[in-house]
Amino acid sequence: GYSRYLRCRRMSRLKVSEYIMNIQLKPETEELIQAYIDTGRFENIEDAVNEAFSLLLDRERRLEELRGKIAVGTEQIKNGQVTDGEVVFARLQAKIGVA
Repeated sequence: GYSRYLRCRRMSRLKVSEYIMNIQLKPETEELIQAYIDTGRFENIEDAVNEAFSLLLDRERRLEELRGKIAVGTEQIKNGQVTDGEVVFARLQAKIGVA
């Protein structure tokens, strides 16, 4: 892979310091990022990486929400708070007008 240097900012209570992080990119990843830069989607590699991490954090948040919903559903099943699947589908079909 190729090395790329990213200028990053580390926030602290007292000051903002800059440092360089060396990362390895697969050639196909570098080509994809470069294509996005060439088309104007991103101004530079830092913007592309920042967007990727933003999406990663959003994905992690959604997965955590889903895990919470699964835990609630599992607890409801344990407590007998369930509805028969046939009843659910019949209600859905009636709601959308499917006979």
